[in-house]
Amino acid sequence: MNERRPGVRDLWAQLRIKITLPYALLAIFIAFATAYLVTNLLANLLQDRFHAALIDAGHKATDTVVQIEREQLAVWRTIAYTEGFAEAVAAGDGDGAALLALPLLANANLDALEILDSQGRPLNAQHHVPGGHALDYATGPGADYRQWQSVTRILTEQVDDIG
Repeated sequence: MNERRPGVRDLWAQLRIKITLPYALLAIFIAFATAYLVTNLLANLLQDRFHAALIDAGHKATDTVVQIEREQLAVWRTIAYTEGFAEAVAAGDGDGAALLALPLLANANLDALEILDSQGRPLNAQHHVPGGHALDYATGPGADYRQWQSVTRILTEQVDDIG
């Protein structure tokens, strides 16, 4: 009485598959598409953050280098305008000039100071001893910088675009 015919049962199973299968395939497709889009979005977001961090690090490094250069120039200007320094350099007294410059050099924690005469010849060189105390500077005759383009420009009083 409650028996169904085999044909109706097969028809009912086919109808269920025909209705369910497209929705199941659509759900799987939507899941894969969503996973792809979310992964792509996150990858692009992380890549943009990484690029921004690299650019920011580059700017910070550049700013730090410029700040260090400004501090060093300020110390070198202070040394150059120290009373008696210019006279000692003009007289060729490298040791006297170094004696005047050493307190400022050590106070600023600079690694090196090369003192040249008006011809570009070395008068004195002060180089901080690696790992030494604040006042541990090695004194030497200095290197010959007359071949350097920046030194020759200064010696020949050439003015560049910056001044």
